[in-house]
Amino acid sequence: MAQNKIILQHRGDLSFDMIGHFLSQLNKLMSEMAMELNSKKILYSIMVECLENIYRHFDMDSDEIPNIDSEFETNFTLEVFDDETFLLKAGNLIWKKNVQLLKEKLDLVNSLDIKGLKNLYKEAIRDITYRNKDGAGLGIIDIAKLSGNKLDYYFTDVSNELAYFHVTIKISNIVHYKKIST
Repeated sequence: MAQNKIILQHRGDLSFDMIGHFLSQLNKLMSEMAMELNSKKILYSIMVECLENIYRHFDMDSDEIPNIDSEFETNFTLEVFDDETFLLKAGNLIWKKNVQLLKEKLDLVNSLDIKGLKNLYKEAIRDITYRNKDGAGLGIIDIAKLSGNKLDYYFTDVSNELAYFHVTIKISNIVHYKKIST
């Protein structure tokens, strides 16, 4: 069985500048791996969506967050194995009042095939109510569509008001250029 190799990892607060830094690191890594352009676009887009979702939907002030175990810190990890498959794992605190809506949207996305995801995406673009601030919307649909895989997720109760959301995104069939020897 192939061993996963961590290529990017972060734990703790996430700022807009840090997101730019991680995306820059990802670009460099993809170039070093000689990835096909379409594969680069897929991996980059999924990473952007994931990081932006963490950044955008973490709407808690630091004084609202109780002292919590470090296992519930915001985090993400990008792993590669077998040179064609990546795993992007992300986790962050969310308000419990938002869990049910997020779960429903994730379950809906996971129930659809690629054609269904494309139709849902078009419908969501037309329906402004689908893209509300306290729920997931276009980003989750886009991630599922681009990855071609179901999103593996779970929630952990942290306090009376908070839950920890963790998602694992499997990104398959990443293509590398074959190096030609001369």
